[in-house]
Amino acid sequence: MSNQVISQTRLLEDAKSKTPTDCVKMEYVNFLFTDSPFLLHKDQLVKTIIDELQLDRNNVMTQVWEYSFPYTSKDNTNYVDSKIGMINHLWNTVDRSTESINTLLTDNDKLKIYDLFKHNTIYKDSGIAAIVKGLITAYNEIENNENAQYHFNTLKSRLYDTTDDYSQLEETERIVNEDLASATVTDILSDQNYSTYPESYSYIGNRVFYVYSFWARRQAEGNQDIVYLLLKQLDETLAPNQEEH
Repeated sequence: MSNQVISQTRLLEDAKSKTPTDCVKMEYVNFLFTDSPFLLHKDQLVKTIIDELQLDRNNVMTQVWEYSFPYTSKDNTNYVDSKIGMINHLWNTVDRSTESINTLLTDNDKLKIYDLFKHNTIYKDSGIAAIVKGLITAYNEIENNENAQYHFNTLKSRLYDTTDDYSQLEETERIVNEDLASATVTDILSDQNYSTYPESYSYIGNRVFYVYSFWARRQAEGNQDIVYLLLKQLDETLAPNQEEH
């Protein structure tokens, strides 16, 4: 075994043995309380996410998969080596109940976040607008259609099945593609309507699956109604503004 391989192996084993306290670099903690205090200035936190994901030139879903952000996990021992990693670590520790969301995100916070998108076309160009519209539409379909509710509940049970079986993943994809995905949502998320940026690593099938599985995760957290309301407010505020550019 070469010295390089031995060195890399030791580094990997060392990283695995570290606790969250060991792994978090101070520079990625400091920015939360100086450049963009997490609990004080949510607009600066969102701006940091926009900048780190480079959404001024990359479509949002490509970056979500590239950076695995936001990634929900009960394991908080992941190695934190970036600002996005630190924010993701916080994402997994913050209470995301309806009561907590209402407390953490005030009307003033929302106005400041909206303002980040009002003087540019990032909201539309990066595909955020299409994803938000797709999420809103999918939510309404599930809520107002008994057949969609049935298939959605089946999807949820499959997504949270602890059986480590690839066939489970295949079945969840089949449910979304064949039983849940409507022509309306598919059109909203189509390549033509999604993003003006290059769509590397972003495929319509992945986007459609994300939209429907998103609501399964929100229901598991019990915050689907408040999240839907926030998305509606975001879309109603920013969609007309994007048409002006």
